Parts: sequence; structure tokens; C-alpha cells
Amino acid sequence: MNILMIINSFRPLIGGAEKQAERLSEKLLEDQMIDRITILTRHYKGLKKKEEINGIKVVRLKAIGPGKIKPITFLWSCFIYLLLHHRDYDLFHAHSLSFGGYAVALFGKIFKKPSVSKIAGGGSAKGSEPVNMMYADWLTKYRLNYLLKNIDKVIAISEDIYKDLNTVGFSKNQKIRINNGIDTNTYTKKLPTIENLSKKYNIYVYAGRFEKIKGIDVLIESWYLTSQEFRKKNKLLLLGKGSIDVKNLIRDDSIILIGEVTNVEEYLIENNIFVLPSRYEGISNALLEAIKNKNLIICSDAGGNTDIIKNNHNGFVFEKENIMQLHETIIKSSQLTQEEKQLYIKNAFNYIENNYSFEVVKNQYMELYEEILE
Repeated sequence: MNILMIINSFRPLIGGAEKQAERLSEKLLEDQMIDRITILTRHYKGLKKKEEINGIKVVRLKAIGPGKIKPITFLWSCFIYLLLHHRDYDLFHAHSLSFGGYAVALFGKIFKKPSVSKIAGGGSAKGSEPVNMMYADWLTKYRLNYLLKNIDKVIAISEDIYKDLNTVGFSKNQKIRINNGIDTNTYTKKLPTIENLSKKYNIYVYAGRFEKIKGIDVLIESWYLTSQEFRKKNKLLLLGKGSIDVKNLIRDDSIILIGEVTNVEEYLIENNIFVLPSRYEGISNALLEAIKNKNLIICSDAGGNTDIIKNNHNGFVFEKENIMQLHETIIKSSQLTQEEKQLYIKNAFNYIENNYSFEVVKNQYMELYEEILE
């Protein structure tokens, strides 16, 4: 089985969707039924036009022109590539809906191949990517209507996204739920400076973009509702970057601004507390990584967070944007006994091992591929 995947960017440009595409491809290649996976992605200055990364064939194609023209030229580049190579592939798989999904649905019709699109995120306060397409410009609405009629399968990574697929009109036969994946059996060496810090303080960690949708402003406001005595014993690490000027929100040394990092797991010391205060969330890679590294979880009730975390069972859930409730949850988490904390951590780890490990996810994709190729 030869699979062609389309994604806007790929390693070394790494975000949540890119991580998932790479690790999923690596796991699929371990299956004896998969012969080859090729990823079509945009070419960026300084990157090779063709290379192999961990067994994955990566082809970077031209996307030229200003702003909204680039997706069109990338689409054309993909078409020319497939005009020459479509016979080499059994199915087309996209890692987004608005552009990638439209591309594989269109090329699937032209070249008579099954098409699959995973909704990687792309959400806002209105909802996930398909709902946002409903409220976008006429061209995006056209792509959505084309997808409704022509895509074979759309993959929802959370229950909220699955409900959104109902809202926009995808049929029961088009929709499928498959989770994001995480390698639960690998270990990342931790940074000595963070290990030493965790010996002196209780460590809370935020990892994500510094944007309003991620709720970092809610977290910082909640943090400063705590007492000075609390802040002498606890530290909040902020990992990421974005348009919010976090420096101006920090009032004392209880918050440590780390900034953008290449590997979040280096900062996730076992027994730390990981906070995800999002206003919207698909399924957060950082959340999965925190659970894998045996952190206690505090998260908002946004999006896919509550698919994983059940309040007072395997972590704590607060109402999104509720500053006081998050503050109270932070205090509550600091008062747990070690035995209570370990029980929450164990329950969360067992849940992702059984439902989000890449071995489980890979098998679900193989079943999907076999079904649509019948």
C-alpha cells in the first residue's frame, strides 16, 4: 500500500499537525502492508526539494505569490506532481480540511483514488475548522460544499469536532473518530536546570502559543490571585511564543518566562503540574506529552480536553475563561497528598496508553485504509 499525504508544512517546520503527521507516518511504515509514504508539502527557502526523513519520502513543491495566491499555486504544483505520479499511490490523505482536504478530494476524483482528511485543529471561539469554513469567504464555502459531496472520509480527533461535522452536514458514512497519538513508551532526558528547580519548588507548566485563544492571560491572572506565600513555594514556567507580550503581565519571579523551546518534554518533570487554560482546543499534543511524562493535569473544559481529562478522576477541569475557578483549582492541586496526586497521574496515563498510544491509533488508520480500498 502506497500512501500520499498532503500537509502545508513539515519538518524542520514543526507544529502540532506536523508532529502528528510525522509520527503517524513512522508508525504506519512499521506495518508490513505499507510500502511507502510520500508527503507533499510547501517548499521553503533553504530546504531541500526532496529528501527522506525516517523512511518518509518528503517532496517540497513551489508555492509562490502573495498571501491568498500561495495556496492556489501550491495546489497547482500538487496537481502537476500527481499528473506524473498518481499511478504510484493507492490513496490520498490530507492533514487539514480547508486546503488539504479539498486538494485530496479534488485529486481523488480526477485520478480515481480514495480521499481521507484529518481535521488537525484550526479552531476558534466559533468551533473547529469545518464550522469556521461555514462562516468564511465564498471560496472557502465553495471548498466546504465540494468536500461534503466528494471526500470519502473525514477524521475527527475529538468529540467536539465530530459534532461539528454533523453541524456542517457530513454524512454518517463520511465521518470517523480517530484520536491523535502519543508514544507512551519513549523517554526524553530532562534539563538539569529544571530538575534542580523542581527540587526546590512545586512546578506548574504552561506550553503553547501566547495567544488569547490559548488562555494564557486567564492563567496569569489566576496565578496572581494566589498569596505571596503560595508564590514563594511555587513556580509557573511559560513555554512558547506569540502575539501577547507576556513580559508585561509578569509581576514577580514566581513566573519564569522560558519562551519557545524545541522539545517541550525536556521541561516536563514527573510530578509537575501542567496547566492548559485554552478557550478552544482540538487535542493538544502538549497535553498528551504532559500525561505521558506523568504530570498532574489542570485543563479548561474547551474542545477535546474533556475527552481525556475527567474532573476529580484523572485531573482537574475548570470552566474556560473562569479566572476564579482556575485559581481555586491551582490552590486545590497544591494541597493534594502525594498519594492523591499519584492516583490522578496514574489514571490519566492509563487512559492515554489505552486510547491514544500510536500503536492503537496506527491500527485504527490501517482499518480505515483497508475499508476505503475495498
